[in-house]
Amino acid sequence: MGPIQAIKSGFSKAFEFSGRSSRSEFWWFNLFTFVFGILFVVIDTKIFGHPYGRFNIVSLSSVFFLITVSPLLALGFRRFQDVGLSGNLSLILMLIGYGIFFYNSFSQPSASVSTGFDLVEIAHLIATYCPLIICLFPSQNKPNQYGPNPTEVPS
Repeated sequence: MGPIQAIKSGFSKAFEFSGRSSRSEFWWFNLFTFVFGILFVVIDTKIFGHPYGRFNIVSLSSVFFLITVSPLLALGFRRFQDVGLSGNLSLILMLIGYGIFFYNSFSQPSASVSTGFDLVEIAHLIATYCPLIICLFPSQNKPNQYGPNPTEVPS
């Protein structure tokens, strides 16, 4: 699947949590959201003057996030199913990651200096990188309980 088709598919299946998604569909859509997310943060900084990392509901990057969060969650869900895992695991990990991100965005910095990782940082690392690593796995070659292999061309 090419980049344009993956982006169209990501948005058209934004609320579809059944079935499977190929690696190319998942990674092309993620690349699209990464590149445009960075672009909108840069534009927000130039227009609104707020520093990176501050949540501003009227910013372009915030609107872009709200538009792409459902397709990203659905793609991750279907991608986990493609490798044979429950899509619910992807939602749990992603929601933990988003929750910790928003918690850190709105919480006040501590007056004490941390000398190492705390449990929140460890949970954030696990919730962020485990789904990405799992999404690198190849599709199961045969149809699984979630549907046919998305990389096979129907005859």
